Amino acid sequence: MLAPPLAPGRVGDVMHYRLHDQHILPYIMDNDVCGMDTEKTGGYGKVFMVRLHADHHNFRDERLCKQGFAVKQQMHTDARDTFEKEIAILKTFSGEKGHHHIVSLLATYEQFGKLHLLFYRADGDLFAYWSQIAKRPCVTYKNVVWTATQCEGLAEALLKLHRRLTFDETTDLSLKLASKSSPTVFAC
Repeated sequence: MLAPPLAPGRVGDVMHYRLHDQHILPYIMDNDVCGMDTEKTGGYGKVFMVRLHADHHNFRDERLCKQGFAVKQQMHTDARDTFEKEIAILKTFSGEKGHHHIVSLLATYEQFGKLHLLFYRADGDLFAYWSQIAKRPCVTYKNVVWTATQCEGLAEALLKLHRRLTFDETTDLSLKLASKSSPTVFAC
């Protein structure tokens, strides 16, 4: 048997698997994963939707597992550095360190000389939602509260990303040095 089992790492870490080209992934291709296109291509990679055989994974959220998984595959070998940076950033916001508005990276693997990132599949994308599902949403109190809550969550997620990416060790050091200087006195 060459189908590897996939699992989260210890305490929410992201596992990386180096697979041989002969490994058969436990993906069940689904031509209609809840009405979504099964494959989309972007600048650096392509994303395809799959089902993961239940006997070959140990991911915990049963509801999300039923929706399926998204695999982002590196398209070009010269994009490896970009992918590795993306993986490093996603790892800092995955598992227990995550936020409900930031997608959690479940695992990564390398096969055929390309990197792959594994995520839970989202219900859809924002453009599909606006163009197909909710072209003209009803303006009700419930919808306004939901929209405001989503905007608040997105703002919190952006703040978390911004703080992580801008407050590095040098910034922390300069803040510590500034706080050790003489206190500012305000006159009334």
